[in-house]
Amino acid sequence: MDNIIKMNDIVDAISIKINDIFNPVKQEYHIYDTKSKQGFEYPCFFIKLLNGSISQFIGNRYDNKLYFDIQGFAIDENDRELRNMADSLQNLEYIKLLNNDLLNARKMRYEIKDGVLHFFVDYSFIGKKVEIPVDAMEKLSINGEVKSDEKE
Repeated sequence: MDNIIKMNDIVDAISIKINDIFNPVKQEYHIYDTKSKQGFEYPCFFIKLLNGSISQFIGNRYDNKLYFDIQGFAIDENDRELRNMADSLQNLEYIKLLNNDLLNARKMRYEIKDGVLHFFVDYSFIGKKVEIPVDAMEKLSINGEVKSDEKE
């Protein structure tokens, strides 16, 4: 993967995949990636990036790891519906980025706590650090003379 992958690219890919899984015919599930001051419309998912890490791999290549908590909200905190959501979210094993690269989930797990599904998924990829080129000067001219020794 020589393309530069940004965190928002992965959030977008997760959102598209969830939409494909849950809303193939009608838009029943809302998908959020930022908290809304007005609250959420249920049923819905909230994609939350928990944290990430970047470590140098080789040269200008870096190992990137991103950890997500996809929170699922049922209309009436129905555990059965939340378990069905968790089963379906296992399809996040592979997500397609907008540049058509595929990312494979490294780890997935879930828990239901206080009527909310927490589906944890980790993605890892090798990214390339791109140096921003410095603008070169158009022209540089140097004039100089050799100073003669005038002690004679």
